[in-house]
Amino acid sequence: MYRSVKGSIDPFAAANKYSSHLHQHYWRRRNRRFAVFMALFIVLLQIAGPISLGLSPVVYAQRINRKEAKAAQEKSSQESNSERPTEAKTAAQSAKENTNSSWKDKSLQLYFLTTRLNEGSKKEPIFGTNRHLDFGNGSLEYGVATLTKPQGLTRPANAPNGAVYRESLRQSSELWWKAPVSKLNCFDEEEFFNKVKTWPNRICVYVHGYYKPFNQSLQDAAMLFSDYQNYEDEDQKRMLPIVFSWPSAEGRARYSVDEANLEWSYKSFENFMNRLLKEKHPNATIDIVTHSMGARLPISYVTRDHADLAKPWFRSMYLCSADVDFHAAVDLIKTLEDAVSNTVYAFVSDRDMPLVMSQYLHGQPRLGRPIDPPRSSEEENNKKRDDVTPDIIQQFAVEAASAFTGIGFANSPEVVGWLKSNPHLSRELGERSRFIDVTNLVSANMGHGLAWSILSGMLADKAKFPQLLVHQVYKKPDRTTLQESFGKPRVLYRFTRLDPN
Repeated sequence: MYRSVKGSIDPFAAANKYSSHLHQHYWRRRNRRFAVFMALFIVLLQIAGPISLGLSPVVYAQRINRKEAKAAQEKSSQESNSERPTEAKTAAQSAKENTNSSWKDKSLQLYFLTTRLNEGSKKEPIFGTNRHLDFGNGSLEYGVATLTKPQGLTRPANAPNGAVYRESLRQSSELWWKAPVSKLNCFDEEEFFNKVKTWPNRICVYVHGYYKPFNQSLQDAAMLFSDYQNYEDEDQKRMLPIVFSWPSAEGRARYSVDEANLEWSYKSFENFMNRLLKEKHPNATIDIVTHSMGARLPISYVTRDHADLAKPWFRSMYLCSADVDFHAAVDLIKTLEDAVSNTVYAFVSDRDMPLVMSQYLHGQPRLGRPIDPPRSSEEENNKKRDDVTPDIIQQFAVEAASAFTGIGFANSPEVVGWLKSNPHLSRELGERSRFIDVTNLVSANMGHGLAWSILSGMLADKAKFPQLLVHQVYKKPDRTTLQESFGKPRVLYRFTRLDPN
């Protein structure tokens, strides 16, 4: 036996210690290798899983998310049934939180029709980004979607002031973008129109914009229609919400792909609108709400000849953040007004960065932002347009975002001077057309989001917003307009701006 002496080493103890170190090192390496192997295995499963089912990874993820959403909804329902209120709320508190019992509903149903290919089944539909080509049965799929309302929603209309109104608009938008689509039920065209024929009240057709997956197009519509439910205090104001969804690609850099898919979808939209106008209940009225690029479909529809349909076709049109050539829209204003019994509204924002990007691409201002890009000369704009590639489209948005710092586009000294010298320059967009300016209200989606609370109030004929300052502003016309008029405008459009108080 060796005994350990101070300053010496017991050889048996040293050997045992060295053996222990080797043992630990072996297992650490083995555990690391196992962890790497499992990580690779999970990645392979994520790829091989959808491929084995004949699905793209994106569509496969949608199917998994829907199952998880359904499970979460069932769990939430069970928990809510088991809860017992600890204290009763006063009537005043309840009225402040909910103006209508429908706000308390935990889900929302939206009717939809889409030109997207169903990559799932009739029982479990999955709508991705591919076109549903017409091989004799049409390109449209009809159905109804159920969305679970997110917790924590607040109504901007109940806000005590403008700052809270704007924050409520932003927060609720973000909550809706996380809201799960818990159920999709498809049915045939005849079943869909049987519902339309027996609906005696209001109908609203919503058309989404570019860069919108199917679920997100439903979420955007849900913001609007869920808020509108609070105004359904009269039978005639009850609304049938319909979402028209086209195969928008999933990516900002695929802008031109969206333009092509939207153009291809027009014929299906036209066929649907023709039948809707012919077969709707005699007492039913139709409102059109569009966002971004989606405005092109109804604008194209009203410019076509539909001699067998008596005008006006619609009650009002709401063109929000419209990605449409501004000068072309001005030329068509009278045609649009002839198609409605009430008013055509164009919602605009000076801070709409995607529309700045669109102007760089097209070289002309858009209806949703009918002014020049910030801090940019004509030469710079032309260079950006000539150098456009999918890789730099994202860069356009970043440049637009940074360019807004400290910029004011309304009531500049130059514009005030023009109005002072000639007050008759002031004009509305049309006899029954109005600009609604939400520059200082909408911050979601880089300033390109929906002012859905404003929309729902206007749809319900309750366009009074005590939290907001409503006033008229004027803006400098775009460069092309000023060049044609030798630097002096022939008209200055009035913008009804809604600002937080």
